[in-house]
Amino acid sequence: MDELCYLLDQYKKYHQIIKDKSLAQHLGLSNAYLCDIRKGRRRLSDKLIIKMTGDLSIDSGRYLIAARVAYSYEAEERLAWKRVLKKHTEVMNAEADLLDKVAPELNMDPELDLIS
Repeated sequence: MDELCYLLDQYKKYHQIIKDKSLAQHLGLSNAYLCDIRKGRRRLSDKLIIKMTGDLSIDSGRYLIAARVAYSYEAEERLAWKRVLKKHTEVMNAEADLLDKVAPELNMDPELDLIS
């Protein structure tokens, strides 16, 4: 759940939103529903995860998997999703490291992933 709250906070910061009430309105949610998401009583939809990560230009896969971890009822399911999240994170970090190494050689900006 921490990762999903982090995503909400990053989205809030990106859009310069100060209060959760304003964030809820921005996302088309009631304030009570957003509060329940933060407390783990309600689920953050895949659609909203994809919207927020798209706006932030970050990997949606990480947060979609984090949602599966957070919303798994069975310990065995949660453990399996945690393994998937760990592997996904390792792959993403390896890709970022590789890009950092080859970007100067290809005259690319590693932050933008574009040719300079």
